[in-house]
Amino acid sequence: MHFDTRCSDCHALEKDVVFAGPSLFGLRARMSLAEIKTAISRPNETIATGFEDGTLVLVDGRLISGNITVEEDHYLYSSADKNESFTKVEVEVYSPAISGMPEGLLEDLGKHEIDDLHYFLVNLKGE
Repeated sequence: MHFDTRCSDCHALEKDVVFAGPSLFGLRARMSLAEIKTAISRPNETIATGFEDGTLVLVDGRLISGNITVEEDHYLYSSADKNESFTKVEVEVYSPAISGMPEGLLEDLGKHEIDDLHYFLVNLKGE
């Protein structure tokens, strides 16, 4: 199955287990079938919370790269040893990174294989 050959390299099925991508535990409670299909076929359209890497160029000339969460009036930078908040006024440029999930993952699959993958993901057990 496609999940075992590609998805499982980056996504866990267990709760609170995170690899390069978010855990798929309880996926159906978080996303509709349409959102799941979009996340797979166009991963850069919406990036999961906590996986929004990007770059900030600050007005004072500093460059901040890594996990950047965009809030209404500020940016949050998080790393293993540091958390910082920057107001929109402090940021000259914000450049979001592309998703870590590559585009084109479904290109070599037939319709039935894609349907099977969607069925598998929609029927995952979890909250």
